[in-house]
Amino acid sequence: MCVELKIKSKHLTAEAKIIRFEEQKIRRKDKEKFVSLRDHRRWEVRNENRATYLARAFLDGKTYETVEKNVKDTVKRNAYILPRVLTMVNKYGSVKLSQTDINDWVTG
Repeated sequence: MCVELKIKSKHLTAEAKIIRFEEQKIRRKDKEKFVSLRDHRRWEVRNENRATYLARAFLDGKTYETVEKNVKDTVKRNAYILPRVLTMVNKYGSVKLSQTDINDWVTG
């Protein structure tokens, strides 16, 4: 298991909780800031956390089917999530892989 990715996952989870707390404080005061924080939490933080989770699963040798069973948005997964998975696997893994290796892992 990659300790760095485990730490990153925990930080992203904490970041989402902190952002949600701050959203509640400014919900009625500053609508523009609220929307900005909410969108950041929903897009950047959530997708980065998902990519980190998949990278950890890949490095642990788990099959893709065991970690994500019902994927509805394959376009987002293929366009944003999987390239981030490849970046993290190459950074924290012991061998350098290509995008086709990650795609093969996903398709089984």
